[in-house]
Amino acid sequence: MGEKQKIILFAIFFFFVLYGCQNKSQKQDIVIEKPESKEVTSPAPKVETQTDSGNLIVKDTEADKYSGETVTVTGKVSGVVKRPKVNYLNFGKNYPDQTFSAVIFPDALEEFGELNEYKGKEVEVTGLVSLYNGKPQIIISSQKQIKIIDR
Repeated sequence: MGEKQKIILFAIFFFFVLYGCQNKSQKQDIVIEKPESKEVTSPAPKVETQTDSGNLIVKDTEADKYSGETVTVTGKVSGVVKRPKVNYLNFGKNYPDQTFSAVIFPDALEEFGELNEYKGKEVEVTGLVSLYNGKPQIIISSQKQIKIIDR
């Protein structure tokens, strides 16, 4: 390495040292802020209610989540549909916007009396939830599967 190159390298080194020292002499204010204390809460535990027979009680609006399971569905009967081949107690809204249906076939109809007695009432329906055209339903064949409740 030649004499000129040594001088240039020394000048560059000196410049960096001088520049670095100059910046260190400037006082920098470092502010460390304490974060606001946020109360940490865990989500409320899911409370599952069960009937005396041990069945899970779910709202008519959530019945679709329990397809394939035997549960008790609660809700208000919004409409009664009587057809020669099948009868429906629709919950939430009238067909086709119902949230849930209790289905009664004609061979079991005598078991239930006048279906219009359920209209406008809060009802519990127990049985196996299935989906028909994307809507949850329980096929009921016994009076023991349905109960009008006071709310």
